[in-house]
Amino acid sequence: MDYFGNKAIFIGVGVIITLTLTSGIMYTINQVKDIYKGIYGTDVSITKNFNEFDMYNGTQLTGLDLYNTAKKYSKDSTVTVMVTYYSTFQVDTTAAIGNMENSFANNGSIEPYKYEKLFKVSYVQNNGITTITFVAM
Repeated sequence: MDYFGNKAIFIGVGVIITLTLTSGIMYTINQVKDIYKGIYGTDVSITKNFNEFDMYNGTQLTGLDLYNTAKKYSKDSTVTVMVTYYSTFQVDTTAAIGNMENSFANNGSIEPYKYEKLFKVSYVQNNGITTITFVAM
């Protein structure tokens, strides 16, 4: 009888330990979720104050940034990338991106697309269309 009594105590202690560990883990997960909710709420409110295109507002970027911008928005019909060098031309076409890639492969030999060339950049949003303009300096 002593054997069965000890076995019952071991099983009872095992159940109590399992319940304690499980509730501790669940409590920790709940605390992490609460912390994440606070961080997410703060992050969303900060993000709402900034526009995706704010980095293009009155900044100076390089020819490489021009290439990356044109590549990023090449399939987006609501964004147009324009370059003013000697004349204004649109660079969001596949051919222009190919010209930029050739330029970078040749160490920036095609003058308007030199990767170290600086551009003054701005953007305008009108009727749902965003135009990012790079003006050569």
